[in-house]
Amino acid sequence: MTDNNSDNSANGHIDANELIASIITPPGEGGVGAIRVAGDGARMFCAPFLKWGANSAPLPESFSLKLTVFSIPESGVALDEVMAVWMPKGKSYTGDEQVEIYCHGGRVVLLNILRALYDAGARPAEPGEFTKRAFLAGRIDLTKAEAVAELISANSQRSYSAARDNLFGKTSSEVDRLRKLTMTLAATFEAQVDFPEEEIDPDEYDSLIGDIVDIRDSMQRLVDSYRSGVVIRDGFKIALCGRPNAGKSSLFNALLKKNRAIISSIAGTTRDYLSEWIELGGFAVEITDTAGLRETTNEIETAGQKFAGEIANASHLALWLVDCSAENWREELSGDTPPETKTLIAFNKIDLPEAKPESDTTLTFGGKQCETLAISCKTEQGIEALERRILVEIESLLSDQTDGAIITSERHKQKLSEAIVALDAVDSGLKNRLSPELIAFDMKAVLQALDEITGKVYTDDLLGVIFSSFCIGK
Repeated sequence: MTDNNSDNSANGHIDANELIASIITPPGEGGVGAIRVAGDGARMFCAPFLKWGANSAPLPESFSLKLTVFSIPESGVALDEVMAVWMPKGKSYTGDEQVEIYCHGGRVVLLNILRALYDAGARPAEPGEFTKRAFLAGRIDLTKAEAVAELISANSQRSYSAARDNLFGKTSSEVDRLRKLTMTLAATFEAQVDFPEEEIDPDEYDSLIGDIVDIRDSMQRLVDSYRSGVVIRDGFKIALCGRPNAGKSSLFNALLKKNRAIISSIAGTTRDYLSEWIELGGFAVEITDTAGLRETTNEIETAGQKFAGEIANASHLALWLVDCSAENWREELSGDTPPETKTLIAFNKIDLPEAKPESDTTLTFGGKQCETLAISCKTEQGIEALERRILVEIESLLSDQTDGAIITSERHKQKLSEAIVALDAVDSGLKNRLSPELIAFDMKAVLQALDEITGKVYTDDLLGVIFSSFCIGK
């Protein structure tokens, strides 16, 4: 384990003297592309390329954006007209001395500039290394570093808001609050170890137990919020299921509001699954159009139906489409097997005169009660009502978000759960009047778990796992 009060740069295997460089803008063509150079001496390293120095203009002030030409010092060959800025150590994103070069956003332009920097002695930045350096420099804690990755990958307003809140310290502030409360209690038991003659008054035990319960309840609320957090972060998954030609692909297109799936009156058109993301009510929703379920000897169709079952069972909601214009739809439905996940029955094709949807709002399907609604993918009647119903399902998975932070990280959930286990041991120890040494030991375990969340305590392996998931240039 490494304590943040020690030399983190050395223990984290980051050498600030080592210059690193990478493109920090997305791949592809654009008006502007950017390259970041970080490490001790970054300004003087870049000076020959940018004509910062006695042969041209004076070295610019920090945070002063300068228009210049990036050229190869030995040959004088100009690669591009650029804007460049340098930031002193301790005042940049990474915490290192840093130069950022903004050139035209063509891939070849960026690669040529990057190659020149590498030839001069800079090395390629590893995935997430810029943010890792920011953490090791103490500029951000580990929860904020993880929020950077979540902010970049956010695919909905809700996931963006959650990542933004964590980047601005909502989770770390709550963890720090719990840590301070825990430290105050831990000091009481440590004092008992150091000064055993000063015993805790028996009347104080109930108060201490009450404080432990309050801290535990706060931690449990954070753990419980992960159920919401994972939906906000990863999205809500819907599987469109049912018999062939029930209108699954038509509904898929209607929800996407574009023609994405091929629609045909020939049954069994969809043999493989097709997935797309939409944003609904600020949430990311993944919709998967699956193969129609029926008896078949076709190997490809059989494989598609197997996938359909697996996808439905792994989704948050299965929308089971029924062609209510078919005379035998009740017979077919009674012979079908609903997914293990929650299932909503959608009666489709209500625009047809022969349509006979179920009038009841619930229907027994495979031994379980399923709610129903009626739609027409052709006229889009009932589609808005279906979207509202989907939002109800999403909201049902979310805990009360009116107060406190929302945990979106499995790692944070695990460490909080470890802290709760240790607190339970403290609670038991107090009730059974165990020795202060044993109680103090369990309190240290609580603090250890909390410190691992924010990175006050960390291992190199942990940093490797976290930052390896980042893109290069982040």
